[in-house]
Amino acid sequence: MACDSLPYDILRPLLELAAYHDQSTAFSLSLVSRDVNLWVTEILYRSIHLHIVENRDPCPVRRLLETLTKMNPQLLLQVRCLQITGRTHGNAYIDSLLSIFNEPSTLLSLSLIPYSPHINGFTGSLPTSLTSLTWEATGLTELIRNFSDLQLLTHLHIISVDNDNDSLASALTFQYNFRQPTTLPRLRRVAISFHPLGREHNDPDTLLEWTQFGNLLVPWISTRPAIEMCVLSFHTKTGFDGLPGIPPLGLQLLGFAERIVVVGDKGLESADPDVLILPNGFEPSLWRDMSCWEASYEFMISRNERRGRIPADQRLF
Repeated sequence: MACDSLPYDILRPLLELAAYHDQSTAFSLSLVSRDVNLWVTEILYRSIHLHIVENRDPCPVRRLLETLTKMNPQLLLQVRCLQITGRTHGNAYIDSLLSIFNEPSTLLSLSLIPYSPHINGFTGSLPTSLTSLTWEATGLTELIRNFSDLQLLTHLHIISVDNDNDSLASALTFQYNFRQPTTLPRLRRVAISFHPLGREHNDPDTLLEWTQFGNLLVPWISTRPAIEMCVLSFHTKTGFDGLPGIPPLGLQLLGFAERIVVVGDKGLESADPDVLILPNGFEPSLWRDMSCWEASYEFMISRNERRGRIPADQRLF
């Protein structure tokens, strides 16, 4: 039976289901007919990833801004996830784009990841509808002024960019931005992703920062009972064995804490049953679509049950 012989009330759900499951399929379906294009376009705009390349025109942020404000404003309410990466510095369109989501919106997840921590480029305010936020560690301090408005935020993903020492230091001291339990009251899950750590991070100052980080993280979590899990995700260089730059004592402390999960990315060879290996665990989109969060959470529950910390019939979350 040809597809065009099917009634719309059967054909549309089938095509929408195919579009939801695979973006390339969704793009292909959008070319089938005008009707199918209308159905599928809304799905395509649910999750958007814009990568900014220097000196490329037209700017993808500007194009999206024009689409959502002039060409097809109704698509604004379809956007659930927005990720912007690349050269965000000096891009005046980013503030303008995010400002339109401060109207009543359905934007739930936002990621802004610059290629360098020193040129974030964002100076505006964040949409109050957010439940998930991914941000570079150094620029996180600049967002503190907005946190009082993020009453719905439940997931926070902090990224240390490249081998930048400032970004690493900011990631290791993030707790200072969240000393008050009233900050982000619904926050349940925190993840900190560290870029490749090389042997250059074995200097005494960096090792001291790691030790202090481990000593502060567990007490900080104890003051935030609503946080059910804190993930430490390490992006390792291909073929590099172990977790370089982390003192064994610090890793033991973090790996054995009840609500802390240590995750290793590609290139990590670890037989430690308390380290979860996710081959692409540093990829921001996997945190955005919640797959890394869920894998880490299931691992934590299984690990804690194995240790006898939380009986299966007495789980708290």
